[in-house]
Amino acid sequence: MSTALSSNPYFQAVVAHARSMITFGRGSVDGEPCPLFGGVIDTKSKRVRTALSVPPPGIRLEDFNWCGNNLMHDVPLLETLYALTPLTDDPSFARAADDAIGYFAAHCPDAESGLFPWGEHLQWSFSDRRILPCGFSDGLASFLQKNYLTHDHLAFAPAFFWDRLYQASPQVVTRFAKGLDRHIVNPETFEHNRHAAVGASWRSGPETGTGKDFARHSGFYMFDCLFAYARSGDRDLLDWARRKLRWHLNRRLPSGIVGGCVRSADEGNEGQHDSLATSVHLAAALLPPGTEQTEFADYAHELLDARRRQQRPAPLPATGDAIDDQVWIEGYFRKAPIPLRPANLDHLVFSISGIQAYADSLVSMANWLTRGLSAPPAHLPVLARRFCQLLDTALTGYLISADPALLAGAHRIADWAIRDLFRDGLFMGCSNLKLYSPGRTNCEYHVDPWATPTTPGYYYSVSGTPSLVRNLLRLALVQSGRPDTLGIDLHRR
Repeated sequence: MSTALSSNPYFQAVVAHARSMITFGRGSVDGEPCPLFGGVIDTKSKRVRTALSVPPPGIRLEDFNWCGNNLMHDVPLLETLYALTPLTDDPSFARAADDAIGYFAAHCPDAESGLFPWGEHLQWSFSDRRILPCGFSDGLASFLQKNYLTHDHLAFAPAFFWDRLYQASPQVVTRFAKGLDRHIVNPETFEHNRHAAVGASWRSGPETGTGKDFARHSGFYMFDCLFAYARSGDRDLLDWARRKLRWHLNRRLPSGIVGGCVRSADEGNEGQHDSLATSVHLAAALLPPGTEQTEFADYAHELLDARRRQQRPAPLPATGDAIDDQVWIEGYFRKAPIPLRPANLDHLVFSISGIQAYADSLVSMANWLTRGLSAPPAHLPVLARRFCQLLDTALTGYLISADPALLAGAHRIADWAIRDLFRDGLFMGCSNLKLYSPGRTNCEYHVDPWATPTTPGYYYSVSGTPSLVRNLLRLALVQSGRPDTLGIDLHRR
């Protein structure tokens, strides 16, 4: 390892966090160690917390992993662990990631559907050794009354994850891909619902209520299915992916851009076109050279070409526009008060298509942030994902433009993240947060506006901490003059 990298403070923090997660951030089942990482970890007591406590502001009650593991949130952490082994010559990092994936494959998928306890609504409980909902209210009530568990493919699972999972269990990958059929609500049209039932047969009629056929999720489904097809040769999965894509290709706007969800106010507006297009491009690369690879590569080109023809607005906001504390409190809202585009998605579209407007918009946003952003307000708790999003924008802007001011901006945001979130060798999920436990069975939730920099807190996987750690490693590599081997974060886009 080079001296420049080993002495980098962000690299040192990432290594310390990874070692802490391996040492005391994994669960236990029946008193025996479990290699799955906990969704909540107490940085003071250095143990996984499995208690019905209220999450920090910005995390919905139904998203909170209060009793175990949600592997979808851990994907960036697993990727970081794999990256650290060659950087440190320490095999324990990659071994911990392999152990987590292997245990998950052996114990966690639903026996009936093959679907996973992950995403926005499910977790795998250490104490119960079974899938449970994240929800405190409706989700838990539905489970107790109807045994209803909601599968949601919240984020993109990159090829490295499926590669490792396939090494652990080919059957688990193929069964999961086939289980995605539960999201299809109309077998004729192939309309889907982003939600599906894990443990019970269920289809919602497509004519009932607002559609939930988000194009982003379709891209995730197709990628998973085509990975399983490329490895297993099961052509039913290939046909499934074709039919799923056709649903969106048949519902494009006159511009060629994929429309929003059916039977909703967004139906006539632009949908999640870019995420779908990039997923189809990445899926095509999974297939061996030949007719099928060309087919999906052509679909991706067709979707991206619609973007090339589109007249996009000038990149906004401009560098001179005012910036205030609102930029830090995105986590409190379902829709951000500041319209920040995801830097990783814009970077991915630009790298695939070469559409310069995406690079210009991203660099403009990075300039606006890094030149006008002040330190996070001391009186507000800030989620790790906000530090991560701002860091990713500044760092990606630098990688595109080579503007040293943007690298300096990324350095400044990373310093704030270290200052506000790094405690006792572990990154918390939220700054300025305290949880008091006055009794054995109840917890008093309290955000302390006078919290000091030494206030202990909690790691929350749902808060975006794993992605923040991944981006800090990218920054350390760039600052040390090494290639960014992790590259674009495909996970949340």
